Amino acid sequence: MVPVKRLDEIADTIRQESGCQSMYLKLDTQGYDLEVIKGASAALGSVAALQTEVSVLPIYGRMPDWLTSLQTLKERSFDVTGIFPVSQDPDLRVVEFDCVAVNTAFRRSRPTTLAKMAGRTETGAPRGAPVSTKASGDDLRPRLPPQPRRSV
Repeated sequence: MVPVKRLDEIADTIRQESGCQSMYLKLDTQGYDLEVIKGASAALGSVAALQTEVSVLPIYGRMPDWLTSLQTLKERSFDVTGIFPVSQDPDLRVVEFDCVAVNTAFRRSRPTTLAKMAGRTETGAPRGAPVSTKASGDDLRPRLPPQPRRSV
């Protein structure tokens, strides 16, 4: 038998042993991903982003459908940033996909941490990209520098 512990029970130990205060949570629990998320209410505050399997066509007995999964993530402040097909049936229908989501509550409390994890600057531009910003209120979107005009 495999020992099972709730993420809330071990999150502090993981943070102490790793020296990291935030984490990327990769879930692959054969249909129980939402149960893990529901049982990790205290630990989710330090989860910057996560990856979970979401089922379009049921492959495990009590696995929730993809709409329920996305709603559960949204209720816990996770916004989807990418959906990637994992498998398809013979009719080319998606059976399941990996869903990557960021914790918007985490981002509001630590804006630079999430940008660093994604390899981006605080404005959202990839690191090393030539960027200028125009600050007007909260508008700090990346702006590309003007390009020289080409003569034809």
